[in-house]
Amino acid sequence: MSKKILVNVYNNDGIVEFAKNLSEKNDYDIFATEKTYEYLSANGLCVEKFDWQNTDFDVVVCNFYPLEKYLNKDMDEEEVLAHFDSEGLSIVQKFAKKYKDTIVLINPSQYETVFEAIKNGTVTENLKKELAEKALMQVCKINATLLNILDTNGVHLNLNEEKSGDLAYGENQHQKAALYTGDTISYEVIANRQLSTNNILDINLATQMVSEFYDVNAAVVTRHAMPCAVALGSTLEIAYQKAIDCDPISAFGGVVAFSQKVDTKLAKALSSLLLDIVIAPDFDDDAIETLKECNLKLIKIFTPLKDFKAYLKNQITITPFGTLVQEPNTAELNTNSFKVVTKKKPTTEQVEDMVFGWKVSKYTRSNSAIVVKDLKTVGISQGQANRVEAVDIALDKACENSKDAVLVTDGAIRTKDIILDAAQARIAAILQPAGTKKDKEIFDVADKYELTMVRTLLREFKH
Repeated sequence: MSKKILVNVYNNDGIVEFAKNLSEKNDYDIFATEKTYEYLSANGLCVEKFDWQNTDFDVVVCNFYPLEKYLNKDMDEEEVLAHFDSEGLSIVQKFAKKYKDTIVLINPSQYETVFEAIKNGTVTENLKKELAEKALMQVCKINATLLNILDTNGVHLNLNEEKSGDLAYGENQHQKAALYTGDTISYEVIANRQLSTNNILDINLATQMVSEFYDVNAAVVTRHAMPCAVALGSTLEIAYQKAIDCDPISAFGGVVAFSQKVDTKLAKALSSLLLDIVIAPDFDDDAIETLKECNLKLIKIFTPLKDFKAYLKNQITITPFGTLVQEPNTAELNTNSFKVVTKKKPTTEQVEDMVFGWKVSKYTRSNSAIVVKDLKTVGISQGQANRVEAVDIALDKACENSKDAVLVTDGAIRTKDIILDAAQARIAAILQPAGTKKDKEIFDVADKYELTMVRTLLREFKH
């Protein structure tokens, strides 16, 4: 009794040869859906039209139009729906569930391996199960892509991901972990070691932060997925040195990201400190060789940093209480929304430090406080149970550098103790969201100590 193959493909690459080989060398009857029927017939194959009365097939080949190309772009909804192959999705879902009896293929790259297995009689149940899993994942991906395209609410689960490989380990070495990718940025890992979960989290944070300063010379230092130091400079090397001076202890074994190309001179400076990862849009060839000798992981970001935010996805947290889905924080600070609430007005330099500090504050864990001076962080405190303690720690870290500096808080200041501590540390200006019943009292205390205070309308909490 002849075996049967069903074909429904958008991508015709290799399908004629594959179907012909099965037909002529393995005695398969060929069935196809309407559009594919015409293509196979035109290429000289003997084909029968598929209808849903045909319930048993030994091989099913089905691939789809790449709907994901419409993501993050303007699209014609009718055109998208016209390419949505509901029949093909139904075929895959139906026969993938019957994987013990049916081989389901979704990619031309699978044809050669499967044909050789069929020819040699080495098709195993594990192989069929693996192919069925990939096929069902493709169904999920297409449905998720369609949801992304048609979504009007802006917050939903994004399942448009495929496993790209296992990681070295999770947060701890006894935890397994893997990386799934979909519509991701373009980058290259130049390293001899496998990345871990913590590496990915650090790389993500550092790259997000440095993308805030894509058009200037910026250096960002992170550790354990927390900002340690950020600085701008007239050159990349100066920015790096300013950042390291902010917190050399936390930088030890940390991650450094740059907004511009790393040259050999900077690479030599980097090699003098034990680091784990260096990230940049590009590296000189000599810089790569210098840093490789330090056993560093180098990450080259090909996607322009100015476009990085376009790749941010909804943040998904799965808990026993339910799954949280949240839009990414892509807020931008508009100085036109600044409101000076004290008698003393900020200088141009202080406004620049406020904007710089606010951009850093977006990535610190609440409660946080940041002391900024001359476009560099001189004190960062984060993840504190209360804002008074956060401010005190940031001021202590800044030490003498707090004189004439700017203090930025991620949430509203609710107690005059913070103002008193800031005045004692000789802080010159404060940027805070305000918006509490005690605002007037806080503003009056700031005036008493001749501080400049500016209110922004954007709160920046981050768990």
